Formats: sequence, C-alpha cells, structure tokens
Amino acid sequence: MEGALFKIKKQILPCLLAISKQIGYADFKGKVLSTYMAFSTDHIWGVRRVCIELLPDFLNKISEGETDELVAGLEFLKSSLRDESRWVKN
Repeated sequence: MEGALFKIKKQILPCLLAISKQIGYADFKGKVLSTYMAFSTDHIWGVRRVCIELLPDFLNKISEGETDELVAGLEFLKSSLRDESRWVKN
C-alpha cells in the first residue's frame, strides 16, 4: 500500500506546479502551497525527496512579500539536511 501511495504522491507534486500556472495567487497559496508543505513532512522518504527536488520551483512562485512562506520553505530545506534518510539529505 505504501508503494502505491508513494507513486500517487510523487505524481501529484509536479501536477501541483502545473496547476499553479492556471490559478490565482490566493488559490496557489491556500491550496497548492499548503498541500506541498504537507507533503514535505510526509512519512515516506521518497515523497520528501521529490519535495526537496521541487523546492526551488515552489519558492519561485511565492511572492517576495510573503516572508512566512519563504521562511517555511527555507526551514524545510534546513530540516532536509538533517533528514533521517540519506536519500533526502543528498
């Protein structure tokens, strides 16, 4: 079951980026970014790995004045450097 969840979540993350091009910023921030951040703490290391790979793309979509969201992205980056999985750290 966990393998299937990983495959689904892994496919959802790039789709979130594609969706964000078609919606307004408020929807991006409220729905897409919040979903991404929830996935960034997923118990499946492969999902966290995909999140770290897509982090620059998501950070680029955040408005400059959104300090809390930018800081949350940087905190995720810092936590990834201490992740229990070497596949996420590297």
